[in-house]
Amino acid sequence: MSICSRTAGLAPRVGVASLLSAGRRSARDKTVSDLACFEVSGRAVHSRAQTHHGDSQKSETTPSWSAHRSSVHTPLSVPQNALSHSWHTVAVVEKMSSTPIRPMTIKRLLQLEPANDASLLRGAEWIREELPVRLSHRLYDFHRLPFVAVTNPLVHSVYETYLKTFDRMRRLPPLKTVADMNAFVQLVEKERSTHDRTVDLMGQGVRQLRRICRDVDLNSFLERFFYFRIGRRVMIDQLVHLQSKQEGWQGIIHLNCHAAKIIEQRSKDVRESCRHSYGLAPRVVISGNTDMKFATIPDHLALIVTEVLKNALRATVEFHTMGNSLVDATTRGLIQEDEDLPEVKVEVYKGKREVVIKISDKGGGVPPPKLQDIWSFGYSTVGDSNTKMQENSSGLGENFIRSDMAGYGFGLPLARAFARYFGGDIHVQSHFGIGTDVYITLNHIGDKEEALYYEERPELRLEHKAPG
Repeated sequence: MSICSRTAGLAPRVGVASLLSAGRRSARDKTVSDLACFEVSGRAVHSRAQTHHGDSQKSETTPSWSAHRSSVHTPLSVPQNALSHSWHTVAVVEKMSSTPIRPMTIKRLLQLEPANDASLLRGAEWIREELPVRLSHRLYDFHRLPFVAVTNPLVHSVYETYLKTFDRMRRLPPLKTVADMNAFVQLVEKERSTHDRTVDLMGQGVRQLRRICRDVDLNSFLERFFYFRIGRRVMIDQLVHLQSKQEGWQGIIHLNCHAAKIIEQRSKDVRESCRHSYGLAPRVVISGNTDMKFATIPDHLALIVTEVLKNALRATVEFHTMGNSLVDATTRGLIQEDEDLPEVKVEVYKGKREVVIKISDKGGGVPPPKLQDIWSFGYSTVGDSNTKMQENSSGLGENFIRSDMAGYGFGLPLARAFARYFGGDIHVQSHFGIGTDVYITLNHIGDKEEALYYEERPELRLEHKAPG
């Protein structure tokens, strides 16, 4: 199916000027002119605005993107009955959420050419079509949360943010010129900033819910929630960075990413944070195929490695210094320098399809009954009084989506979400009383579709692809 056919389906047949002039209409007229009919035909979701304003309304023309850009962040005027408007938007969400997403791969992202207006315009138009669909899927998930979850004011505020963004994004006109594309890029970057606190709010909300409703399971919801955020960030950042050429890069993808160098830099940062929190930090030794390079998104690799190293270093220090009964007391009293602690070992290898990074520590492992819990969003082996290292290391890498997750127990499951996003994974092998081996696998072929696609409802897993 062509991109143009999706465009016809998702773009409401309403000019931007019509939207802006809505605030000047009476409440009665605005209510009548709201989206009145939504039809689903195949993948396309057709919208039709029905008006009763005579010839003057029929004469309105579709304005330029420049007019839309100046007004897009003005709050949309709503009918006198705000609940009615919100309910109409919910109805649109439910209709559009039956549209399958079109998954990305690293290979397809690489087919968008940097500084090529035609290629970038095609990519931007795909994002304009795709974002409302993906937002509708996440709102669909919100609608099916247990009622007690949505009554939490923090979770509800995240829902409202998503709903408002969806309502704005679905109304955007097609992109026909480079000027349209530039305006769109500015818009989505500003729109993204309105979501800066959603992870923090969701983390607080989940913590509050778990305190009073321990039987509420939000893991599947949160996994798709974070998959969506990862995918949205990839889509937008790739488009933004492709506006200019940089040697060795294609957008946010480094064509020859030196994995060992990233691991070395992250280990230095995590050790510094660990030393600040505990006064000690185990050494990190990197071995294996240390010259290996592959095409990947370095920020993703850095986040994954950072989260695993944080756990490894913290566990090592605590196990050997904080009165653990499995450690000889005489040995424990002698640990005063970094060199007195067991090393954290990192091994790097590259196979035919996968890069494998093994991180091993002597931090005592995870008790068998708790092993499965480490993948639960909100679960943390760090107590409330022991979150200092999480907070100190939360500033690692300003481009990460993790800074506002410290202390919420999102670190390891989030790292796995990043690894899985383009076909990798994380596996943990715990040896209780000894330590833990963590195996990170990353697909370096670039042919794996994003994980969000496979986490959606089975009936929506159709063969619809991203551009390229």
